[in-house]
Amino acid sequence: MESALLPFSLSGDRFDQSTFFGRCRHNFMITSPSNLMSTDAQIHAALSLLKAFQEGKLPDNITDEMLWDARAIKEGSTRGETGEIIPMPFRISAFAPVNVPICFLMLQGHTLGAKLLGQWANQTYNVGVNYCNRGEGEPLEMSQLAASYTLAVVSSIGVVYLGQKLIPKNASGALASIVPFTAVSGAGVLNLLLTRSSELQDGLAIYDDAEKYLGMSKLAAQDALFKCSMARVLWTAPCLLLPGICMAAIERTKIIEKAGRRSASVR
Repeated sequence: MESALLPFSLSGDRFDQSTFFGRCRHNFMITSPSNLMSTDAQIHAALSLLKAFQEGKLPDNITDEMLWDARAIKEGSTRGETGEIIPMPFRISAFAPVNVPICFLMLQGHTLGAKLLGQWANQTYNVGVNYCNRGEGEPLEMSQLAASYTLAVVSSIGVVYLGQKLIPKNASGALASIVPFTAVSGAGVLNLLLTRSSELQDGLAIYDDAEKYLGMSKLAAQDALFKCSMARVLWTAPCLLLPGICMAAIERTKIIEKAGRRSASVR
């Protein structure tokens, strides 16, 4: 367990990233719901405090904990390179709660129309998150954004439509869940790569420990987008594959049949 607060740094980590507990605390900080509560005034105050630290003009009563908190607000609520405030629904900390009703619609939609609506809602939200959290580079053209959005929606809806036709309606939950999983993860990766394609072309801004700009790196952009793409696939599995596998196991125990009219609540 980490007890001592590390000295503040603009580029270092608040928690020890060599330990599992430290990495967990870092991710909890980035995805904390408290980031959704930060007002524009609080965000600007945090940015001003960090600027004062960088310029060596901090008041004497400012502590390391206050600086770490200010950096957490900045990283959870703004685009790091530009300081542009991210709208609340599109901050990373909002991603999980916003997706709960969307995932429910994709999994529990009993008609083709409901399933297609779920895919459309998912890709619409994803393109908003990708756009608002994009890295620094050339401004994204609206035509490029529209192409990314259209391709993601069409591909996800196409997978669901074909799956609906190819997979029997009485298929097990495990088999049926493959369709939304494939549609969401595949379209999510396409959405991400197209929305942030300017990073692949121009690279990401690189800074040293003193926050000095070193240039643009295409290798850094490739690494970042590869990891983001893998994350899109991995974090989709527990939400869209695991429920189907669990339901298939439950159905083998005859619990659904015994529940009778209460079967919907069991599901």
